[in-house]
Amino acid sequence: MFTGLITEIGIVRRYAKTGRFARLTIAAPKTASKTKIGDSVATAGACLTVEEINRGEFTCAVIAETIKVTRLGRLRPGEPVNLELPVGPNDRFDGHLVAGHIDTVGQVKKIQRVSDGGRITIGFDRSFDKWVIDKGSIALDGVSLTVAGRRPGEVTIGLIPTTWTETTLGNLKPGSPVNLEFDQAVKAATNAGTVKTNESNLSMDALRRAGW
Repeated sequence: MFTGLITEIGIVRRYAKTGRFARLTIAAPKTASKTKIGDSVATAGACLTVEEINRGEFTCAVIAETIKVTRLGRLRPGEPVNLELPVGPNDRFDGHLVAGHIDTVGQVKKIQRVSDGGRITIGFDRSFDKWVIDKGSIALDGVSLTVAGRRPGEVTIGLIPTTWTETTLGNLKPGSPVNLEFDQAVKAATNAGTVKTNESNLSMDALRRAGW
């Protein structure tokens, strides 16, 4: 399990697809030194399993389903990617609960940069609107962020200066693809039927009343 707080920006070394699978090698000295074969690493928000570690690099297999529902299949050598190691039982839990299971790939529609931060608007399929709530959480390429505004088929989030500089979100441009994982609590409450999904009832207050 992850929290959406990036621990390192890695650099893609190789992405080799063989049939329905692919192998992704990333240069990330800090991550490689703290992980072992079989461990999980959130890579641009997607949970992958480490299969090989060698001289500051690690390699993971990317299965067909991951290629289908994430943007990992579009990665190219030299591209930076957000990385996060799983949270341990004694670690401080910041951010929000992130599973590393990408729901869909969104597309950057607008970026507004200002001196003390900025805002990014992401478009996505409207079938996911039910999982977006005002002031709720969302993970963009693995980064834990708070919803600042929403409309049908899109979400706007605010970024502080640190997020621009210490994650790959500062490299985004209009049209860029981004991995999206919606809030686990919202999905669980919605799927269990404890919270109504129309815009007038789905809110942080409604989630608290439902026990989340």
